[in-house]
Amino acid sequence: SERFKAELITNVSHDLKTPLTSISGFAELMAAGMYQKKEDIAHFGQLIRKEAARLLEMINSIIFLSRIEEMPAEAMQEAVPLGGLIQSVVEFMDPFCKDKQVTIHCQLTEDKVRGSSSMLREMAMNLIDNGVKYNRPGGHVYVTMWRDAGQHQVVLTVRDTGIGIPEDVQERVFERFYRVDESRNKKSGGSGLGLSIVKHIVEQHKGTITLTSRLNEGTTFVIR
Repeated sequence: SERFKAELITNVSHDLKTPLTSISGFAELMAAGMYQKKEDIAHFGQLIRKEAARLLEMINSIIFLSRIEEMPAEAMQEAVPLGGLIQSVVEFMDPFCKDKQVTIHCQLTEDKVRGSSSMLREMAMNLIDNGVKYNRPGGHVYVTMWRDAGQHQVVLTVRDTGIGIPEDVQERVFERFYRVDESRNKKSGGSGLGLSIVKHIVEQHKGTITLTSRLNEGTTFVIR
């Protein structure tokens, strides 16, 4: 437990320091008047805003991760209509999908899952967001639900036609703060916490999550 806390503090400190350093640097340039034209001020302001948004996303993810581990048992007793919840996430993400030129296809059921609606929404948001974010223009994300009556389980599959995950790092993608590619995640704004949050939520709902992926072909997540 103590080793985990030490590692978490080290990772958090490193990840928060990067955007803060950028914000401080751009603000310093503006305060010192080190710009040639007024347009530069707007440019620096946009960069500060972008880094501040990245910082806020990381902090919110860290807070949410701590909430998952402290979730009281009574908060896990909702009968959550998972299909409807996923559909609302897809509708929410429509502007982002149009911007990325990615289409989401859904085959959902009316099955309900016992648990927390806020946590399951976060799970769906992270998985679908990844499928869109790491896709390519003209790409697709397929979200499918079905009931495995024999196992008394609901199965959720999220498959994308994106860039894929190298085979040698697939086992590590659920680790906190792990990034497949630092530059790729910095460009897309990834915090390195999304899939860790997903795994924790699945486990809190007595489920399992697996992935299969081929580089440059896409990734499939299966949650039971």
